[in-house]
Amino acid sequence: MATFSKSEERILITNDIDFTNSEHFPREKVFSVIWLRIPQEKLESSISSFSKLLENPPEFEGNLITLYEDRFTVESIPPSLI
Repeated sequence: MATFSKSEERILITNDIDFTNSEHFPREKVFSVIWLRIPQEKLESSISSFSKLLENPPEFEGNLITLYEDRFTVESIPPSLI
């Protein structure tokens, strides 16, 4: 998935914390990650949060965006140390 994300310049959207691990998924391997911190059963909250994110979108490439019900954070994905 990460390789596909990078080669196709697609954002990986996930609930899986593993994709936030920059040792396994450095910026060279993944285009961008949106990590959902909203419970899956809260569909309306997810839609509302995504709408807020897309109203004033950050630069996605090379960033980890953590999406909460009431806000989002943007962090640069570190490069590989190897």
